[in-house]
Amino acid sequence: MRHRQRFQCYLCSMFYRDIENLSASRFKRLTGVKREVFALMLEVLETAKASARKHPSRGAPSKLTNADKLLLLLMYYREYRTMFHIGVTYGISESRVCEIIK
Repeated sequence: MRHRQRFQCYLCSMFYRDIENLSASRFKRLTGVKREVFALMLEVLETAKASARKHPSRGAPSKLTNADKLLLLLMYYREYRTMFHIGVTYGISESRVCEIIK
């Protein structure tokens, strides 16, 4: 029964902290990209976000890390899941998923 509970929890969320320790082959199967490519994509994303910020310390902190947002985007493009389903997976609204994808 313990294995089944762990499996169900794994399917419920896809936060980076939950998958960062997967083997290289499982990471690629899950995300569609190699870990090295994911790291490069994350670096580009963080650089773009940092340069686009006008006021770095204003507003509430995001519920998702940049790595989680990248995973969300990969999930959207790889699995063709609806924004509603992705929002349920990450515990955010459908409109917030739309903002992240755009």
